[in-house]
Amino acid sequence: MVAVWTRVRLSQWGSWCRGRQPTGYPTASAFTHANEGARCRDEGTMPTELAEVERAVAALRQELRQATIAGYVWRGPWRERAGRIGVSAATLRRHLVRAEAQVERILQLAD
Repeated sequence: MVAVWTRVRLSQWGSWCRGRQPTGYPTASAFTHANEGARCRDEGTMPTELAEVERAVAALRQELRQATIAGYVWRGPWRERAGRIGVSAATLRRHLVRAEAQVERILQLAD
């Protein structure tokens, strides 16, 4: 079972990536736009605690990384998010559970 703090940190990271934080941070992280041809669309520095999460997500295998982005950054019904990465909603959820566990391990090792 993944710790609540892992999901909280992933949620904070996802919110920052979407640009909905009322903190004045940029609207998207470099990692979120990596597959769009540019490493970063916005100027600014990601907060340290979120950069740790971003590095952990970046270390995941592609399918787990995509599931993490779909689960924590994108909004909309699970079926639509899953369709964007070419998997079923059930597969997206399975990948996300594995990704959360791996992110937790990576963050624990970083401490």
